[in-house]
Amino acid sequence: MTLLAIHPGALGDVILFGHLLTALGGARTLIAGGEKAALLVGLGRAERPLPFDALPMHEVFDTDVQRDAGVSPALCAPLNLSSENTRASLPPDAGRMPARYSGETPASRDGSPAQYRLPQYLAGHERLVSCFATDAPAATMLTALAGVEAASFLPVRPPADFQGHLLQLWADLLGIDADLHPAPWPVPAAWQRDAGILPALCGPLGVSLENKQSPSPSDAGEAPASRPLAVIHPGSGGRAKCWPTDRFAALSHSLERAGMRVAWMLGPVELDTWPADILETIRRRHAVFDNPSLPQLAGLLARASVFIGNDSGPAHLAAAIGTPTVALFGPSNPTHFRPLGQAVRVIVESWLENIQPDEVAEAIREITQNDAG
Repeated sequence: MTLLAIHPGALGDVILFGHLLTALGGARTLIAGGEKAALLVGLGRAERPLPFDALPMHEVFDTDVQRDAGVSPALCAPLNLSSENTRASLPPDAGRMPARYSGETPASRDGSPAQYRLPQYLAGHERLVSCFATDAPAATMLTALAGVEAASFLPVRPPADFQGHLLQLWADLLGIDADLHPAPWPVPAAWQRDAGILPALCGPLGVSLENKQSPSPSDAGEAPASRPLAVIHPGSGGRAKCWPTDRFAALSHSLERAGMRVAWMLGPVELDTWPADILETIRRRHAVFDNPSLPQLAGLLARASVFIGNDSGPAHLAAAIGTPTVALFGPSNPTHFRPLGQAVRVIVESWLENIQPDEVAEAIREITQNDAG
């Protein structure tokens, strides 16, 4: 089966979509924003990447042509999802869109062939699975432009009362099995080598990602490379989902005193939106890895012994590649959106401020011991 998959969402959303692609199998083309499609191809979740932002995706919203081509909104009726939606209660074709493509490009208002560019990029697939253009009549238009035999349109989040993970909901809608404790995705060796030589800003502890060393009073005589590396990402898509930075700082110092090397990672959201004084304090006191590319981030996480962060894309990536992951959840729902992997610990508090560094440190000790065992 040749599959065209589309998800224009953030990194964490696309990582979860990657778990679905694993379950679907086949020859997979992935359309996603920025570097995300290429990232998942490099991680073996798809075979061909297409950048969402470079494609004329606006063509699926051409309402004049949709009307004149006879697109029927009834074909794209919204999914009726409820708390009782389980695999047993969902019909086999739930969430699926019948294709209406006849081999011809939809006509323009004057009856002449419409000049669409999307078909040249989307052609050659048998099936479409999309988290984009899920409402009528755009879903019908996308199906027509892709020229597929069957299409499935999936929600980007479960209903509030759905008692399962988003991946399980997707699998139920498609009538397939999905593994909520998936095997690690292998990270290319070249990405791991590149992550080992990239420079990081060095704080007073002298941490350097190039040689991954930081002096520790407890083990100053130990070879730097023999000490485990912890990667901290203090950010997320929204500040409400972020554990306070002073708590991360206290945790970082605790890990260093215990003999770990610690590197912080700041992504584009933090660099673009966080106050300058907070960023300056982090850089002054800690080793910082600024805005790595996604392959660099995957390589860094693959070399780490543990990742600690909020509900964020890097947390999902760390879990997917098998790095022991401690994820801190506050306002978002871990039942729906927790990172998926074989070594994941989620700490949940309605108010993130209630999570104490000692609790996170204990979770790190437990998950790293279990991984070593």
